[in-house]
Amino acid sequence: MPLLQERVIAAFFLSLFLAFYGGKTMKIYVKESKSLSIQTLSLMFYDSVTIVPLLSLDDVLYSDLIIVSQSDVSSMTGLEEYHVIIYEQLFQELSVRGYQEYYNNHDYYYLKNALQQAQNTNITTLISGSSYGAFGIDLEYIDNAVNMSSISQDLYYSIKLLCRACETNRNIRNIVLCVGHYCFFSDLSLAKTPSELQRISKVYYPLLHDSHNCLILPPKDEYYMQGNLIDFEKVINAYAATDYKDGFFNEKRPRNRCATVVWNAVSKSWSELSTEEKDQAGKTRAESHNKAIKHTASFNENLGVFQDFVYFCNDRGINLLLTAMPASSQYLKYLTPEYKNIFYSVLDKVDGTVHLLDLVEDSSFDNSFDFNDTDHLNDSGARKLSQMISSILNEINN
Repeated sequence: MPLLQERVIAAFFLSLFLAFYGGKTMKIYVKESKSLSIQTLSLMFYDSVTIVPLLSLDDVLYSDLIIVSQSDVSSMTGLEEYHVIIYEQLFQELSVRGYQEYYNNHDYYYLKNALQQAQNTNITTLISGSSYGAFGIDLEYIDNAVNMSSISQDLYYSIKLLCRACETNRNIRNIVLCVGHYCFFSDLSLAKTPSELQRISKVYYPLLHDSHNCLILPPKDEYYMQGNLIDFEKVINAYAATDYKDGFFNEKRPRNRCATVVWNAVSKSWSELSTEEKDQAGKTRAESHNKAIKHTASFNENLGVFQDFVYFCNDRGINLLLTAMPASSQYLKYLTPEYKNIFYSVLDKVDGTVHLLDLVEDSSFDNSFDFNDTDHLNDSGARKLSQMISSILNEINN
């Protein structure tokens, strides 16, 4: 058995990580049992891989692989002459690496599934926007809707996703665009931090094949190697499709764990901060946004992008609801008032129909109970906002 165990481990890592392993004539033999079937294994491997039941060791060549359940190893003899993989070890390794890759690039897989769902004709309302839309929307309260908002998503990519969905789904009646007053000054592709630019490498270029104004994309981190046997992308896609059904935030990924923590007492939640700590956090966050007002080139480009999108919606009879999302008073206290003035100036000059829901300073949202941080809603705030949006959409459509 020690020799067999040594060969099991060697074959296991060989099959997972060596890209050259697995020739055209190689077969995978499976000792089927209650916990292991060819049908189950086929979900992990490329379709081109030949997987057959193990009936006799005489059929197995040295270049082939045998997969058995841990419970069957002790009852089988002669396995030490072959490359053997223990199914439970394989499943565990794939689960760990798949989990790492999925959560390393969660937003790509979420948006990929959201875009696919948005193209279904039973969907009549599309939502998109920055992290404000990701945190602020609870789809339980909005009928037949898909939320394509994501962290750091700017106006350009939000609109790009919406247009892509509408090209296929002609039943879209409403679009909700979730923004802040400073949205016309933002351009993710011109971000100065590598982590922000990498969102284009990881999310928007793979999804939309569009790097916008980014000339050099940073490398995309991956937690797996593609080989000739294991189809890691298929494994991850299956996991992502299941997780997507639970929403952008769920029990495994709650809103309160994804707060934008800009305060020193990082172990505290927003609601646990003192008045002074909240005030300082609001100042820090607002000042980071105030810097964008110098981005005049991005502002001018976004004006054109938004105007074209208004035409796009109006030509198709789609109701466009521009929603300026709530923020805490501690944040708004330090946000430059020019953003609001410019925001309204832009809307005054837009050619076409845009419905506006401006909740930035709305007193319905409590600073302590409805926010996750300085300018993102928590579960309570998301429910409240989504109910408001649903009500407004009903008014627009009736």
